[in-house]
Amino acid sequence: MRVVVTHLVVNLLSFEPNSTVMTYNFKLHLLIATLSGFLLFSCGDDDDDVEDPIVGSWKSTTFSLTDCDDGAPDLLDFACGGCIESQYNSDGTFTSRILIPAVLDLTTEGTYSTNGNTLTSCNVSTSICEDDSFTIVGDVLTISGRLEGCNVIFKLERG
Repeated sequence: MRVVVTHLVVNLLSFEPNSTVMTYNFKLHLLIATLSGFLLFSCGDDDDDVEDPIVGSWKSTTFSLTDCDDGAPDLLDFACGGCIESQYNSDGTFTSRILIPAVLDLTTEGTYSTNGNTLTSCNVSTSICEDDSFTIVGDVLTISGRLEGCNVIFKLERG
């Protein structure tokens, strides 16, 4: 865009006043230069700074396990306020901790990426990657996928 504006300015400065068409040409060049200036300043790279909406801290509210391959009964909306904490960083890394006192304390670190409604998480220590579906509505993150032969749905709140 700067090349176009520079070219227009050079043309404006190099015309010679040799006819009555000069006034028309000058106004036309001035109009084009003005419009180019508006385009130059109105077209920024504001969209480049948009942060992935998943970035931040999340704490679980509920999770569900359904349709298990081994026929285990469904576990619907198990309330585990804060038993899972996840931190997604803007550099594409994450840390998740599952804490169920006297039962489980597991921390996972890795990398992640999002593409549409697909969240790809790769565990650094096992090199296993998983694709899950996710949605964010307000401050609620819902992640759906498969875990140990069951459909799983995690609901987490920002914070």
